[in-house]
Amino acid sequence: MSEPALARGEQRRGVKIAALAVLLVAAGFVIWNETQDRGALLPRFTAAAGAGQDAAVHKLLAEPDPGLHLDYLARVRAIRYGGALRNLFQPAPVAPAPGDPARAGGASGANGGAVPAQPAGPAPPPPLPLKFYGYAVEGGAKRIFLQMGDDIYLVSQGELVAHRYRIVRIDKASVTVEDTADQRTEALPLIVG
Repeated sequence: MSEPALARGEQRRGVKIAALAVLLVAAGFVIWNETQDRGALLPRFTAAAGAGQDAAVHKLLAEPDPGLHLDYLARVRAIRYGGALRNLFQPAPVAPAPGDPARAGGASGANGGAVPAQPAGPAPPPPLPLKFYGYAVEGGAKRIFLQMGDDIYLVSQGELVAHRYRIVRIDKASVTVEDTADQRTEALPLIVG
């Protein structure tokens, strides 16, 4: 066997001995901790707490009582919240929204009750995803530059953009676009910048 191999073997044996010593110390501490008399610690605790300790406290610390003390529970239940802040555990009325006469009590119906809030109409459709940012004139025909996301389109009047949006009319400051999916038209202003 070579000399470096012997040195490595001795190092490994030293590590094993150190690990065994740590385990023995830990096992000794666990065994010592489990065999200690819990009652022997109680007089030291009460002496450190003060000389005027009540005998009932000593009794409670010496042997825990697993019973349910209803008198303690009644005392806790009798405590009422008296802070200036809102109690998180009690429901609070919702404050009326500004400009909402039905909740504020300003408007009333024929039967004296509050007028129910009228449902709002359908939500307006979202704006078209196109942006008109320029035009070019080639041989008398106007062509416009439209942007949709990262895509740029160069189209003329009557053509479709993204197989959905038809260019209806081209003006100098705006373009009228029809959404062929729901037949609505929208005028897109020229974006300068």
